[in-house]
Amino acid sequence: MVGIKGSHNDRAPGCPICKSSSRHCADAPGWGEWRACVKCGIEFVQPMRLPEDARTMFDGAYRGQRHEAAFYDFNRNLRRRAALVNDPALGFWTPAYSAVLEWLVGRFARGATVLELGCGPGLFLHALRNRGFNAVGLDVAREVVELNRRDGFTVWHGGVESVSADWVRPDAVVSFFMLHHLENPMGFFAAIRSLWPWAPLAVAQYGPGRRSPLRSAPPRNLTHWNAGCLRTALEISGYRPAVSDLPSSGVEQPFLVPLRRILKPTVGVPSLFRLNKRIERQLLPRLLQPLRVNAEVVLALADPAQPGLRDGPQEDAESRA
Repeated sequence: MVGIKGSHNDRAPGCPICKSSSRHCADAPGWGEWRACVKCGIEFVQPMRLPEDARTMFDGAYRGQRHEAAFYDFNRNLRRRAALVNDPALGFWTPAYSAVLEWLVGRFARGATVLELGCGPGLFLHALRNRGFNAVGLDVAREVVELNRRDGFTVWHGGVESVSADWVRPDAVVSFFMLHHLENPMGFFAAIRSLWPWAPLAVAQYGPGRRSPLRSAPPRNLTHWNAGCLRTALEISGYRPAVSDLPSSGVEQPFLVPLRRILKPTVGVPSLFRLNKRIERQLLPRLLQPLRVNAEVVLALADPAQPGLRDGPQEDAESRA
């Protein structure tokens, strides 16, 4: 599919996060250009818009109908789901997932409602359920929405801006690795803050240490994030964030690609696939620790700067002590 071409001669756009000026930082072949904010440092592509409705594009990706910018990853992850759903931690390549789980466990009692925005195949929904939470999801792709609903989860089909105010009253909201898909990330944060003003928010996003010429390109990526711009976005949106950079596991090294190709067919045998993933996720990171990449993931744990009121708040761990 041909991208939406832009021009370096167009009027220089302001930063989509803090509205500061921007500079050209790279070409976006077949699309336009990448620009960087001179203040918060976020990189954003121009034009910063998807070529079609997000529901159509991402549903097509999960169905294996899109291949540009390595969109085939979405369908591959969906095919792995059956082997990982009973042990979702094996599919988590970053410590951000376990960090958010522990953050939630430390704050809320069992039964608290946690809403995941961009829930995808639902592995984190299952991880939440396994830890005793009432897991609720949202995604724009009907393929995964229906799949998660069949597993008994309540899942909204559409973007956060389409959610009815009385649909769900979560105790916390989480979102993993989907900010770069959004045409309007500040609108995304504003909608969360408006709908659920009392809820703390956890956001994990790919950082500067994870850049791929193919996978970081538009239309899959409209923005590239770092700790500074994520902190700025959340502060402007009315949150008090604690932001940290997390390193990679080391298993992403290119010399391991042939091994992954050899093991790829084992996805059809869930027990064997899980064994391979345990080796990859638990043993190899210890051996490859010297090869880890810094700032592969940016994680923000944020509280509302001025918490809103809610009916029947979930008692947190601190108040129970």
